[in-house]
Amino acid sequence: IYEQRPHATLVTDFDTWKELDRYVKRGSKGIAIFPSRALRPYLRHVFDVSDTGGRNKQLTWNLEGRNLEDYLNLLVANGELKEYPAGEKEQKNSLKLFTGTNVWSIIRTDFEERMSELKQITGSVIKDFSEKREGLEQSDTIEDFVYKSIMYAVGTRCGFELSGEEQDFHQIVDITDEEVIYRLGSLICDVLRPLKAKGELHMAVALTYHEVDGLLYPDIQMPEEQEKKLTNLGKYGMMAMKYLQENEKQRYRTLQRFGTLAEKMHQVDEEANELLEKLMNQYLQQNKPENPGSTMEMWKLREQAKMQAEEVVLHQIVMKFH
Repeated sequence: IYEQRPHATLVTDFDTWKELDRYVKRGSKGIAIFPSRALRPYLRHVFDVSDTGGRNKQLTWNLEGRNLEDYLNLLVANGELKEYPAGEKEQKNSLKLFTGTNVWSIIRTDFEERMSELKQITGSVIKDFSEKREGLEQSDTIEDFVYKSIMYAVGTRCGFELSGEEQDFHQIVDITDEEVIYRLGSLICDVLRPLKAKGELHMAVALTYHEVDGLLYPDIQMPEEQEKKLTNLGKYGMMAMKYLQENEKQRYRTLQRFGTLAEKMHQVDEEANELLEKLMNQYLQQNKPENPGSTMEMWKLREQAKMQAEEVVLHQIVMKFH
């Protein structure tokens, strides 16, 4: 996305923009993405908010105007800050320091196991790459890289001043394994979630709303609703969940704690069934029955197609880190 549209701020597909009462402007050029790790080359397009028009409503949170001071007052009232300086620049620097301290705390207390796993998988890639660069006083570790990534995501949204070093992510080019990239991205997203849940970003709480008689009500899912969604899970979603439980326990607990386990497993199930159908159709096109009128022969052929397709689906989608 960044390579195609470096100034994109909020992207989603055509249908989702319609659900948000916005339309994609005629002539807008979509941003090509590959949302699946298995259905290649299954290309899809998304559009930035700047490509849309429609109802003018707040789609994202910000710290503009009085929002910044209101949030700082909230932190003081909660006893998380003793005081804050006057002036917008100084206030944002104070909030940046506060946020950075909490990011390190979350990484080291809640994600120690995941970080250790990532260290083992990446080896010394990040550190070795950093040490080769001239003029770098201190080599980066994988913790530094995750921290910088999170602070960049938070800082660009909050309007923090970021130095050139804080925006330098050249190390990423030395990581070529897709699985490592996926794990790294998942870890960064998961660390960002407790920032929202704990209130460190105030309006950044990841809630959606529905309108009733002109008032907005938050869409809050209770744990029992999550359990209900899991009972409706398909075969491959259940298998993927069991795989995480047994092989990626920390990731499983993270998804469960944030209430996103059901959503993620339904996505896996949908993607798995999509690939299964695609592979079965390919097999049936390449292997025609000798007697198309024979029900038994057609059944056997479909079972063979399913058996071969399912082996690929389990390997490429289900038995993976999600």
